[in-house]
Amino acid sequence: MLNNFFFCAGPPRSGTTWLYEMMKDHPDLHLPVIKEVGYFMHKYSKRKRVGLTEKFRMDQFIRFVDRTKDCDLKIVIDSMDWWKQYLGGPINDDWYFKLFDGVKSGQWCADFTPSTFYMPDVGWSFIKKIPNVKIIIISRDPLERFWSGFKQKIDHLGYDELLHELTKEEYKYLIEKLEPYKWPPAESDSIEEVSKRILTHITEENFRVYEFEEIMNNPIGMLKNIEDFIGIRNIDYRDNQYFGMAPNPSTNVKIPDWFMDESS
Repeated sequence: MLNNFFFCAGPPRSGTTWLYEMMKDHPDLHLPVIKEVGYFMHKYSKRKRVGLTEKFRMDQFIRFVDRTKDCDLKIVIDSMDWWKQYLGGPINDDWYFKLFDGVKSGQWCADFTPSTFYMPDVGWSFIKKIPNVKIIIISRDPLERFWSGFKQKIDHLGYDELLHELTKEEYKYLIEKLEPYKWPPAESDSIEEVSKRILTHITEENFRVYEFEEIMNNPIGMLKNIEDFIGIRNIDYRDNQYFGMAPNPSTNVKIPDWFMDESS
């Protein structure tokens, strides 16, 4: 089992992708080729929709090649050993830890799978066995997060321009049909309840909750805070293409007043 493991998790649309894009090239972190490995949800959660099936993993590989083919073929070639491990099996603890082969002395392995947030108690009891583990959860206002997820689904359907014109009845119909995320969120999925589960197994000094709004309002300060929490060097992120922007932006439409009133 590897030492020095850092986990970042959070509900969808909470900013884990932004933090991943900012920190993935940090010299003191060692990350898998893809952001979301999803191992612990595959192993421990009953919520898993797909799991790490052969088809799912092959789809991940095809998407990776498709994203990088116009950039640099060397990126694909250099990652082939990792993909051989990821596409192989059986899917077990040894399979997961081998995804971090190549970690250098002094580096931290980092897993940015957001859905680890939903992992049941038994999963956290396993993670606590990893020597020197640190965990952060990114929290976001539930209503803002729900709205962001709704807009993202509308964007994917190609109807983003219509958001400015929809009536209250049309909004309600789409929210009911699309169900971007459960509203209101289940109490067991609240930051408070998830934190309680984690702190049953992880000491307070090795666990932090960061607010999405704080990170977006003060990215330099919060990135330094996260680096200091992990125990890695402070670097300059201002040349990162995602600095000052979101990697998965949705249409800029505010939450309607009627929806805020009905959700309060």
